[in-house]
Amino acid sequence: MRPCTVTTVSASTSFPAPRWTSWVRLDDLRGALRNPKEHDLPSIVESISKHGFVDPIIMCDRTERIASGHGRLEALIYMRTHHYDLPAGLVIDEDGEWAVPVQRGWASKDDAHLEAYIILANQLTIAGGWNDKLLAEMLHDIHGADPALFDAIGFTADEMDDLFRQVDPERW
Repeated sequence: MRPCTVTTVSASTSFPAPRWTSWVRLDDLRGALRNPKEHDLPSIVESISKHGFVDPIIMCDRTERIASGHGRLEALIYMRTHHYDLPAGLVIDEDGEWAVPVQRGWASKDDAHLEAYIILANQLTIAGGWNDKLLAEMLHDIHGADPALFDAIGFTADEMDDLFRQVDPERW
């Protein structure tokens, strides 16, 4: 894997950070050998188009493969292939290639440890659930501020109707 010649960012200049961000060419990123998580590619592409590339890829330094961010990688490859503009949060390297922020400094102990992390990282976001009242308030505010953002949040109309009825049955 060839890192780009873009400055590495660290948490402190007085001592090395245990984690750091480096810029890696999109074509140099390799996914884990096994990743059971499926991705909603159109939604990820839409999110990156609207908000930029916000969440860096996480690399396992032992394997030099992605530990987290497979869906984002797939979306970026799709976007570049389909001639989207460079998303905010990425840079163009010296050869004109898309470069992606990658968090480094973590290494799995073995393949089982890496695969457990891949599953856990995805499961934790699912397991947390929602504070339904606060979620409904935020969705209402977003709809008032920008209906297009509201439409792109990722909930179906039926899911939102159910949420609003549950939180405020008299209003809905």
